[in-house]
Amino acid sequence: MHFFANLCLTSDVNLRLTELGFGRLHHRILFFAANAPGITVGELLGALRVTHQNVRGAMKQLLEDGYLLARIGQKDRRHKRLYASAKGRSLVESLSHRQLERIERAYRAAGPEAVRGFFLVHQYLVDPSDLDWIDQLWGGKTE
Repeated sequence: MHFFANLCLTSDVNLRLTELGFGRLHHRILFFAANAPGITVGELLGALRVTHQNVRGAMKQLLEDGYLLARIGQKDRRHKRLYASAKGRSLVESLSHRQLERIERAYRAAGPEAVRGFFLVHQYLVDPSDLDWIDQLWGGKTE
């Protein structure tokens, strides 16, 4: 079920990403840049569990196309900080909207007790460092 649910959620955004010449990695980078403004490249790599080599091409394309902004850190100039531009935030919002519509339909159909159980299962599936990201991105809100 989880596999097919993931296929459906990603299919909701894949067509739009493909039209732009982007893939899921582009979406993931923009997601973090939009929801954790100022995230360092190192933090992004850790969150996505990838190497700099893995994201280099996608980040370059996002920067060149005006979806992503990179700024040198003011406190520590060794860190490059990433931000979604207005264009990037707009894209993330439109992609998220499609996915959230599907999720909201499922939540309504399943009911509040099932949703609580769904989130409880996910809390046990993810690594503790992922819970830290959830807390940072959504203030600990899991519903």
